[in-house]
Amino acid sequence: MKKRILAIFLASVMAVGLIAGCGGKSEEKTTDTKEETQKEEATGEKIEGGSIVRAMPTDISSLNILYETGDEGMTMLKPVYDPLYIVSKDGVRYYLAESHEVSDDGLTITVKLRDNLKWHDGESITTDDVLWNFEFRMNPDNKSSSGTKVNQKPVTVEKIDELTFSVKLPEVSASYVATLGSMKLIPKHVYEGEENIASSALNTTQGVGSGPYKVKEWKKGESLTLEKFDDYYRDVNLDTVIFKIMPNESAQEIAFENGELNIIRVSTIDKYEKYAANDNYEMVTLDEGRINYMGFNSNSELMKNIEARKAIATALDVSAIVEGAYGSDDIAVPAKTVFCDQNFYYEDIDGYKHDLEEAKKLVKEAGLEGKTLQLVYNSSRANMEDCALIIQQQLKEVGINVEVTGY
Repeated sequence: MKKRILAIFLASVMAVGLIAGCGGKSEEKTTDTKEETQKEEATGEKIEGGSIVRAMPTDISSLNILYETGDEGMTMLKPVYDPLYIVSKDGVRYYLAESHEVSDDGLTITVKLRDNLKWHDGESITTDDVLWNFEFRMNPDNKSSSGTKVNQKPVTVEKIDELTFSVKLPEVSASYVATLGSMKLIPKHVYEGEENIASSALNTTQGVGSGPYKVKEWKKGESLTLEKFDDYYRDVNLDTVIFKIMPNESAQEIAFENGELNIIRVSTIDKYEKYAANDNYEMVTLDEGRINYMGFNSNSELMKNIEARKAIATALDVSAIVEGAYGSDDIAVPAKTVFCDQNFYYEDIDGYKHDLEEAKKLVKEAGLEGKTLQLVYNSSRANMEDCALIIQQQLKEVGINVEVTGY
């Protein structure tokens, strides 16, 4: 009997208005000791074909990834839309692009696309698609301006040939190379002529992308089925990927144990220990690359005061939040910055130290003592309610009242 997989997406928790996020570890764990699995690992053999079924707590809101607003939705659509390239601390991984070059003065980036790229409907992907994507993003009515500006100043895009284009920056930007690479393209021939792409009906009917999987069927509120794109430029192993919409974690567990799902996410130490002790399941630990954070409302008069923000940051014990909400550093680890340690811009720095007595002093000085703050959390994401309740208790200890609300 094949083992089913439990994915442990390692998060990091960060306070200061920041809670939980990217992995502090990079490892893969498995409880599988069966001879046939060891053989597969030793020989590097891949299983061709088949399908995988995974549960997701929420559905997508659009088949156009540029207008998908949910994290889970982005996860579901990423196999449908490839970026140009991704810059990480380990180097550059190319997707639609085969190369990029930055001029000596840092003001021009030249990108060359792979030859024979295809959209999922069979049409060719060329620099005309790239230029059109910049053009429609620059239209404020389309509400998708990412990659078109540096410090609010527009970039200029030029076509060199059918597969090569350049982007000229108004000023040097250390981050723009990565921003450009992460851009997801949508097909010009599908959307050209739409008066307002942001509100186009095509966003819920088309979903024509460039990734390893294309949309086969979307049953709103039930499932999203993706199938292998045969003209993809790399090998694709699985034939089908199915996301089932199941908001309830208990229902996900039951479906997983009944064989209806191939993989589920383990979000608590209790579940981790339960499945790790069962040889019928394989445990895999992955760095999720996510920063779950508590952000300060800059429109609040209280939060505009940096001393108030320092007081809250000093009051929060991030390690206690991790232990209380997740139960183990096998599930989450404290983060140190807003960047995951896999990110190109990550630096190992020390943030605010938890100091209860200092926090009480700062709370009084900042005028926060006895004040009531609102803390809103994402109720569709595992562990967020527990994080919010622990934060509520920690701030109460220094004289701040917190009202917690899920959305």
